[in-house]
Amino acid sequence: MIFRQLRTSFLPSRATMASSILLAAILSCISNVPANAVTYEFNFDDVDDGMVMAPLVGFGAVSFDGGALADGTYPMDDFSNIDISFNFSSLTSFSEMDVVTPTNEVLFVILNGGQSFNFSNTNGSPGAFGGAIDFIKDDMTFGLSTEPPGTGGNLDRYFVAAMDNSFIFFGNYEGTLVPEPSGLVLVAPILLLLLTRRKRLTAA
Repeated sequence: MIFRQLRTSFLPSRATMASSILLAAILSCISNVPANAVTYEFNFDDVDDGMVMAPLVGFGAVSFDGGALADGTYPMDDFSNIDISFNFSSLTSFSEMDVVTPTNEVLFVILNGGQSFNFSNTNGSPGAFGGAIDFIKDDMTFGLSTEPPGTGGNLDRYFVAAMDNSFIFFGNYEGTLVPEPSGLVLVAPILLLLLTRRKRLTAA
């Protein structure tokens, strides 16, 4: 009888064991989750002063499969599932389907410890407008060009123009890394529930 009491007092309860097993399974899943898509958020202004400041005229994002990137220059064709979405007020928008520059010439330039993104190009005068990456709408109404010619090779310059060559927006843009939530943050509510349940069982 005494041995049975001692054994009962030192062994964890079934509920505690179940909680521990579930916790271990969750942590194991977190460690084995593959890297999600990398996303950079973009802002565009309408003043060419080397900075991106309000009022902003455009917003968007670029995402692609893979993990975080170190500073460097990467060919666009090295990435898969590239998604581009740029919106300029209620006027027009552009996606990866509107790119008219040969993608094997487009470069992704990563700076500031992986936090910043710009477009560049291996060719001096590529695309329809001669920019690093150029976009033209299917209906031939509007175009977008980054690092257009005649701007001193500044990677953060861009323009949006009507196809009659009239400028609509001309200024600077920036791409900023969107941080991914950690696995621990994602499962925090589950961990809190397990701890609360364990305390209740201990108190009982």
